[in-house]
Amino acid sequence: MSAFDGWDLSPAVREYLAFHSARYEALLDTVRALPAPRSVLDAGTFLQTELFRLEWPDALVHTLGEPWTTSGWGSVREGERHWAFDLNDLQFSERRPPDIGPVDLVVLAEVIEHLYTAPAVVLGAVREWLAPGGYVVVQTPNAARLEARLRLLRGRHPYEMIRPVRENPGHFRELTVAELRAVAAEAGFTVESLTVSNYFGLSSPRRRAVKRATGLAPATLRDGITAVLSARP
Repeated sequence: MSAFDGWDLSPAVREYLAFHSARYEALLDTVRALPAPRSVLDAGTFLQTELFRLEWPDALVHTLGEPWTTSGWGSVREGERHWAFDLNDLQFSERRPPDIGPVDLVVLAEVIEHLYTAPAVVLGAVREWLAPGGYVVVQTPNAARLEARLRLLRGRHPYEMIRPVRENPGHFRELTVAELRAVAAEAGFTVESLTVSNYFGLSSPRRRAVKRATGLAPATLRDGITAVLSARP
């Protein structure tokens, strides 16, 4: 996407960006529909952190998780904070950072599927970081997407093995639309909006053609879920 033209990105990050660029556009469309925040917590800092800073130059965009920097950019700006915290430790209340929040917006973009801690526990902790009237935006792959079903029909496991690398183990558990709604409710959230879109890998002409065809299928068969949650009753 053009926002990163001229940025010093490694080949691996460039490849990631090409695969996820349409997802980032969907994420930006979602947050633009919300009230402009004064403070954001990006729980899982990566490229979207910089997109938020470009989108809201006057907002404080705090980060949580493993920091990443390239040639001096991507670092914490004045007034912002970074918490080097493993989100899996949200299952232990005594380990949670005591000084997070309140913030207007928390973003969990492609995060919860990488955690072995129950998503309802994660979302319940995140709820405590919200300012009154705040929102949580969750992006996560749809476990019931058509591509995964077709792989299983061919006798192939639709999900990769957990990687032997603690810093990047891959996906522990993906959610269906119904499951995401259920864990959000369990954590005390109202689902304000939820969309399911084909937004992975559209930089490939072959994948674009396949996604156009599957775009005619029911939404529950599409690639990725983007949900907006609020703590309103």
